Amino acid sequence: DAYHLLVMLADSPATKGSLWLGIDVHTTLAEVLRAMGRLQESLQEATAAVLLSRQLGRCPAERGRALLSLLAAQAECGDLTSAGQTGAELGEIVDDLPSPRLRGAAHWALGNAAFLAGDIEQARKHHDQAFEFVSPKLDLRFWARLNRASATMRLLAGEATEDVPQLLDRARAAFELIGTAGDFQELAIADSLAALRSGDAERAESLVEAALAEPTMLPGQQRATALHVRAKAKRALGKTVDARTDYQTAAEAFHQAGAYRRASNTWRELTELTESP
Repeated sequence: DAYHLLVMLADSPATKGSLWLGIDVHTTLAEVLRAMGRLQESLQEATAAVLLSRQLGRCPAERGRALLSLLAAQAECGDLTSAGQTGAELGEIVDDLPSPRLRGAAHWALGNAAFLAGDIEQARKHHDQAFEFVSPKLDLRFWARLNRASATMRLLAGEATEDVPQLLDRARAAFELIGTAGDFQELAIADSLAALRSGDAERAESLVEAALAEPTMLPGQQRATALHVRAKAKRALGKTVDARTDYQTAAEAFHQAGAYRRASNTWRELTELTESP
């Protein structure tokens, strides 16, 4: 598969002898590992790609893609201090990136990191800029994923804004044409977050149950998010014993994926629930 092929390439003399190939292989491997829910390993590969890219001098495409991958891994791992530093470096070259898609992806990643850091205004600005560069006419699935991700990040940040339903509806319409099973699972998780935010805990529980029941393998951090949503829904419905089990399972899943900050936050929520009368 792609992962094993990339591991072989990373260790090959040809890759080690070429900065360009090394950056490409390590960056792609970081992206694959993040999609597999192996965030710490993704972080290592993205770091290797960025270190190599600095030897090339001013090469915005290679450096930008490597920084983008590193930023995404740092943000999902919860290392927000390092993500802030990487984001600042990426922000310096984002306008020099050679393609609209790469500039859109960079603003997407910068927005995600800003949402996680609590800088909502800057996060929304970056996502708005991402939409300026990402067109449904050129890459419908990429555009749909941006809509879904932007809605999800707003909801995770506690932003119950009016544009969330529109973002989700646009993603849904596009996925109906070109989406994968995994796309619909992640959309169901976003829908469950929206339901929970609106106070409909029963619908949130039902949606996330359906997402978790699908046989398609979710990345570890996405599965942990789904379990966390289910825990919150069960808590709201008064199913305290089941909620405790889901909080614990979610925390363990976040930790296993390498999302240590979210694991710590989930353990804290479990402690609060356990200690509440």
